[in-house]
Amino acid sequence: QAIILPGLERGAWVLCDRFTDSSLAYQGHARGLPWKKVEALNALATNGREPDLVVWLDIDPEKGLRSAKDPNRFEAEGVAFQSLVRAGFRKAMKRRPKNWLKIKAHSQPAEVMAESLAITLLKKFTR
Repeated sequence: QAIILPGLERGAWVLCDRFTDSSLAYQGHARGLPWKKVEALNALATNGREPDLVVWLDIDPEKGLRSAKDPNRFEAEGVAFQSLVRAGFRKAMKRRPKNWLKIKAHSQPAEVMAESLAITLLKKFTR
């Protein structure tokens, strides 16, 4: 809140690598916590704020795990867990589909980033 709120109040774009939909995908869907409770905790933690746009870089879990450069505890959970997370993001996307931009992350990182930025800017300025 010390960074996000002041940025929003200034009218700046605030980019986060994870936000409430990640909680829904990881904790609500993959870990099996009650979806509605995770939604309620998210709303409490963010004062009900929702992102204007969610950019989801979707990748097949097996391919993503093979290309992981800095494995962490989530990668250690394996393909089955990552498949649940992916399904959780699909479920989260259904809540506000017009706020989501799903990009297939099948290319090199620089190409995916360029495509994401171009589409994001196009969506932002053509609304």
